[in-house]
Amino acid sequence: MSFIRRFFIGIAEILAYVFVLFGTVVGAAAGRENSEYLGDKFGLSGSAAEAFATVFGAAIGFAIATVLAAVLLALIETASNTRQSMLLLRREQAERRAATFRQPQRQA
Repeated sequence: MSFIRRFFIGIAEILAYVFVLFGTVVGAAAGRENSEYLGDKFGLSGSAAEAFATVFGAAIGFAIATVLAAVLLALIETASNTRQSMLLLRREQAERRAATFRQPQRQA
């Protein structure tokens, strides 16, 4: 059971990193498509506007994808820590129960 859980967590982590790359590429493409608008906003024209818009879009796409991936990785880490805490508490509970049954007998 833990193998399957670890497998899916590993896949989710890999997908988070792929999402960052994908978000950066999509942001760059979106920036390039809007280069005319961004060029007008910042007073640039021609290839300078296109280069600026591409880099600007990639930076925005990277920032958004990184924040979303960080949230996903934080949730994965929280789930892992919660599971470890639960197992530790269950083990301590079992030890306490076993200790109550092993009370020393009084000698007469």
